[in-house]
Amino acid sequence: MTVTTVCPGATATEFSQVAGTENIGLHRGAMSSVMSSAEVARIGYQGTKAGRRVVITGFMNRIMASAARVSPRAMVLPIANSMMSTR
Repeated sequence: MTVTTVCPGATATEFSQVAGTENIGLHRGAMSSVMSSAEVARIGYQGTKAGRRVVITGFMNRIMASAARVSPRAMVLPIANSMMSTR
């Protein structure tokens, strides 16, 4: 048996509209990597079939996750704050 954790990042669903978060930095700008829910599901399913424990969807999401692991928290937190901010 395999358990796969899917880490999708920003996903195009109506959740952002309902939650009022469609204007946060994560959803706009050059670094935005919003994927469709169908694409996230397809990638997650393929990862599960391949027996992967963790699936991070999208190139930019993988880069950000890797950078967060090796960067100092004092650098990561302000970046995460700006991505979750409406400013």
